[in-house]
Amino acid sequence: MPSLVSIIIPAYNAEKFLRDTIDSALAQTWPNKEIIIVDDGSSDGTLKIAKQFESKIVKVLTQKNRGAAYARNAGLAVAQGDFFQWLDADDLLAPDKIRRQLVDDPDSDGEVVHTCRYAKFHRYPVAARKVENNLCRDLKPREWLLASLSRGTWQATATWLVGRKITELAGPWDERLVPGVNDDGEYFTRIISLSSGIKFHKLSLSFYRVGNAQSLSQVRSQQAWKSILLSVNLSIDHLFKLDNSESARKAALAFLQYTAEQYGVSDTQTWQSFLSRAGELGGNLRFPANTLRFRAARMLIGQNAALRVRTLVARAKWATSRQRERLFSLLAARSSNQDEPGPNLEEGFPLGVPCQRQQKKSL
Repeated sequence: MPSLVSIIIPAYNAEKFLRDTIDSALAQTWPNKEIIIVDDGSSDGTLKIAKQFESKIVKVLTQKNRGAAYARNAGLAVAQGDFFQWLDADDLLAPDKIRRQLVDDPDSDGEVVHTCRYAKFHRYPVAARKVENNLCRDLKPREWLLASLSRGTWQATATWLVGRKITELAGPWDERLVPGVNDDGEYFTRIISLSSGIKFHKLSLSFYRVGNAQSLSQVRSQQAWKSILLSVNLSIDHLFKLDNSESARKAALAFLQYTAEQYGVSDTQTWQSFLSRAGELGGNLRFPANTLRFRAARMLIGQNAALRVRTLVARAKWATSRQRERLFSLLAARSSNQDEPGPNLEEGFPLGVPCQRQQKKSL
């Protein structure tokens, strides 16, 4: 009997995308799987959609709204699998994603963790853009953590396939962390630090749905700032359990700088905490350039106008990216209808049920 793979899907107000996500899980060509959907107290039709899929292999749980980490841990508590596939409720898996990872490199002791390529998309997976970074290769745990932290590169949640042995050793998702602020980064740096190695499968593929522009301009709460600081410190600590060399300290300093730039750390207390950790590592940090630009704009045109300009710029960038993706998908559909070669997608998108449906709806 092939190893059982548990696909765990936490879902909160995800009615717009959940059906396609579940379809992509059901379409997995790996024969022995269970799918666990955890509704995190949604106020829309998420639970109703999930219930429509309930079967011998699809289990649906529901709980009060407590956050993604609680939902993931609830799914993990009932999962029976030998391997665990995490899948956010708006992301997708290529049909052979899991099969390629397990068949290409069967792991008898469960201490190797498996990852793969991922592609970013807004709405049309057929037009997704594959991400290439310094993690797209087989690596030892220390090498992976140094490469990731030193450049701020990462692998999407759905790329990973982790055995039960390492999952149990790592423990649950950290429920102190706010979703979307490196909560998955902290979890997988912990997983990696306990593994014997990372196996990268270049022909396996998952799809990461890019968020909306409005989320970029939201005001960060004090809880979110604390979560950012905690997740960064924990990730650095996971590296230091394996390596406390000069190169590790340089990677940690680079990760602090990257995170400050990425989130535009402007909260005074959080910034001082970043500086304090940098000092412990024997270095210093530059104040985030994006925050400096915003402060300059605020001085010139005022707080509200500066916020509006930042939001408009973000929305314009997202709109341009979405339009490019839509045009690409239309060209691909037209080429397919005319039995002509479509645009070059390298290995290509292995068309499955969810992606065909999305394409038809868009046209």
